[in-house]
Amino acid sequence: MTNFFVEIRPAQHLLQYIKSYWYLSIDTGDSFFEERIIPDGCAEIIVHLGDSMSRQSISGQKFFDARSKLIGQPTEPYIITSEGKIQIFGIRFFPHTLNFFFKAPSNETINSFYGLDILGFDSKKQFEENINNCARPGEMATIADRFMTRRLRQINCSKFNYTDFAIKKIIASFGEIKIKEIEAMLRLSNKYLERIFLEWLGITPKTFAQIVRLQNILRKAGKKNSLTNLALDCGYFDQAHFIRNFRQYTGTSPLHYFKEQGLITKNFTNSSISSILYNS
Repeated sequence: MTNFFVEIRPAQHLLQYIKSYWYLSIDTGDSFFEERIIPDGCAEIIVHLGDSMSRQSISGQKFFDARSKLIGQPTEPYIITSEGKIQIFGIRFFPHTLNFFFKAPSNETINSFYGLDILGFDSKKQFEENINNCARPGEMATIADRFMTRRLRQINCSKFNYTDFAIKKIIASFGEIKIKEIEAMLRLSNKYLERIFLEWLGITPKTFAQIVRLQNILRKAGKKNSLTNLALDCGYFDQAHFIRNFRQYTGTSPLHYFKEQGLITKNFTNSSISSILYNS
């Protein structure tokens, strides 16, 4: 099974809104491909260029999505499967920047998979064709720059600034900062901070911090002998707290997850720019 993965930064004027463009190609040969995808704090646009893929919920419900779609802010794991060549181009947003491109509130896209035409992406067909006609990932990124620039909306609002500040604090602490500390820094009530997070991310500050902390665990796993020690280093109270939180977002135990961890997750986990940290 061969694997090629590359990430490309967007144009300068899009750097504060789009984390990266990415291209993934996996040639499975005659093998059946299956991988568990878990929440990482970011919404994405996905364009499937290879053979068809299906998505399955942890409960076993199967879905066949549009070839180009928006994946909203995820809080639940799901499984993707394919029996052919996998080729995907992706546009990865920051946790709170989706509203700059789509009018649908972030809390309405949580755990959702929408065809781009449903969201008013009136050039969906042309966008798909242009991406498909590209020979290299760099050309796809150029096409994406043009299309996303056309959709960019200017929004000046204090709510976004508050959210931006809070997100940076959570990320800088790897999800370990107390939300009450952020509320005190911003002089905001718990209810108000939650409200603006739901508006801009679709999830609460606590949920976002848990996802950031989980992603930190994934990046550090393997560098320490004991998952228990790693969990304590990353701010979990004890092993039971860690396992409960881990199961919530992965649908399985840490031992089983790290045993089956697949190519897609490893590509993003090992990348220098795929994390939800900010472009510099």
